[in-house]
Amino acid sequence: MRFKLSKNPKTGAVTIAYKEPEGFPIKFKWTATVALDGTIKSTPMVIKQQLPMPAPQPAPQPVQPPANQ
Repeated sequence: MRFKLSKNPKTGAVTIAYKEPEGFPIKFKWTATVALDGTIKSTPMVIKQQLPMPAPQPAPQPVQPPANQ
């Protein structure tokens, strides 16, 4: 898991932002802020699964004219 720690210089509150590790197939993010009085404010965790890329499709074949009957 990757995280970023930051501090608000005016309020002293500390925020931790969490993200998925590099190359992880499911993307997520979530933050939590801790105020000096100990209260915690957090965002809902957002999770997005990356769908695999579809397989390449072959090019359509040319249409053959009907054979003379």
